[in-house]
Formats: sequence, structure tokens, C-alpha cells
Amino acid sequence: MKTHFTFNMKASRKSAQHGASIVSVMLGILVGGLMLVVAVNQFQDANKKTRIETATQEAVQIFSTAQKNYGFANQYGQVTTAIAVQGGIVPEARRNAGTNTANNNYNGAITFAPATINTANDALAITYANVRGSDCQQLVQNTESLTRQVFIGSTQVKATDSPVTLSALSTACDASSTVTLKWVIGRG
Repeated sequence: MKTHFTFNMKASRKSAQHGASIVSVMLGILVGGLMLVVAVNQFQDANKKTRIETATQEAVQIFSTAQKNYGFANQYGQVTTAIAVQGGIVPEARRNAGTNTANNNYNGAITFAPATINTANDALAITYANVRGSDCQQLVQNTESLTRQVFIGSTQVKATDSPVTLSALSTACDASSTVTLKWVIGRG
């Protein structure tokens, strides 16, 4: 006795597909990838904003403390980096332990030196090395109203007691991935 089995290989209208189609899986991966890109960009933007705000707050604190301690007494001519660091001009968190030096939040040196605007040693130059070029413009614009002059590298972007020249600022900040920013403050 032979038993015959009949197999119907044609899909009927009543049968349903089981599992996800490749198109659905790819669409899910694409949406997930886009969400990840947006999240990473927002995280990077938040980090940049925090970095610039921190640098701005510290620079403002340094300017005001230096003016109070040295400018009003007309002592800018004697100020060195070591004197400024030892004198508490730089926030304690930026001071390099066991030395008379300090680093900014870009891990570049903070330096101090007498400067001349009208008469010898009537100003103080405060320099931040290793500032990210992408942060440079915003940092300068946040702080320039408190300064008499501003330099990016050797380029003067703010002439004495004038507004910042935006075209010079943009070119100087974009010149490399890191720049040296120098503010020149007066007596206050």
C-alpha cells in the first residue's frame, strides 16, 4: 500500500508572512543610526558650550582679580606668571601642583606679562595657549568688552579700546585647529 502526500508549494492568500522583512529591518537600522547621529551632535554641542562658558568665566575672574590686585596699584610692570599664579589670580583648579604655572581648560599655558598701551607697563597681557580654533571667536566675543586689546597669535583683532574687527577675528581663529589668544587689560 502506497500513501501519497500532496504538497502544495503555492502560497495561498490566507497564509501570512512570519518575521520581519529585510526592508523593515533596514529601515529600523537607518532610523536608529539617525537618532544616534543626532544624539552625538547634541552631546558635542553641549561639550563645546560648556568649554567656552568655563573659559569665559575663568578669564573674567582672572581679568578682574588682576586689575584689583595689580592694576589699581599701578604694578603691572612687576607682574610675571609666577607672581600672578602665587598671588591667586588664576583659579586654584588651574594651577599646576608644585609649580608657579597654570593651564587653561584647553590644557595650554596661562601666562602673564607687562604690556604697554600708552605709557610703559600700563597694561597686562594675559595669554591662553592651545585654544581650539572652533571656540576662539565665541571666547573673544564673550570677553572683549573687558579688554583694551585682543590678539590671536600675532594678529591684532581688537585695536586699543575699539570693537573687535570681525573679519580679522574670523580669519585668525580659523587659521589653525589651535590658536594662542592674548588679552591686554588696563587698570580697570
